[in-house]
Amino acid sequence: MTGVLVKGSAITSRQRWVREHHGVAGEEAVLGGLAAEHAQILRAGVLRSSWVPFALFLDLNLTADRLFGSGDLSLCKAMGAYGARVNLPTLYRIFFRVGSLPFVLKRAARMWDVHYSTGRLSVTDGKGWARLMVEGFAEPHPALWESVAGWAEATGRLTGVKDAHATLEKSPAKVAEGPAQIILRWTP
Repeated sequence: MTGVLVKGSAITSRQRWVREHHGVAGEEAVLGGLAAEHAQILRAGVLRSSWVPFALFLDLNLTADRLFGSGDLSLCKAMGAYGARVNLPTLYRIFFRVGSLPFVLKRAARMWDVHYSTGRLSVTDGKGWARLMVEGFAEPHPALWESVAGWAEATGRLTGVKDAHATLEKSPAKVAEGPAQIILRWTP
């Protein structure tokens, strides 16, 4: 498989979100709204550990947002948060037991390339805030940045922070526009 890839867990969590919120009819509506090759991949089944085209990730997010969201990509943020809630406790369980939110974010940043075939996530932090920067992602898209923002908020809640709120400070649509920047704030 060539091009930009994403781990299957990013796909399966969104499929699960659609199923839980919109049932089988919602799943069928999404499949009907996807590009034919993407619907075929989903019908064949995606393993959480497999690599799939990033184009499928975008198509799935944008189709779900068009069908069930408000068209502003906020559903991508909600699905990113959902993905964190269903995937992180199994992947990073030990980090949640021993670490603060900045600790968990920095450990997750070191594992970016386990989930995406391109780009790099870095985290800087201070009291009650963290800045997440994604640099060098070959196919930047606002749907991805919303998803990462949702993931960051949910990660905060998983570490015990109750009022985590992520804001997109910079949402590039082209590599030349520089890194995506997300600010996560919470009450220390």
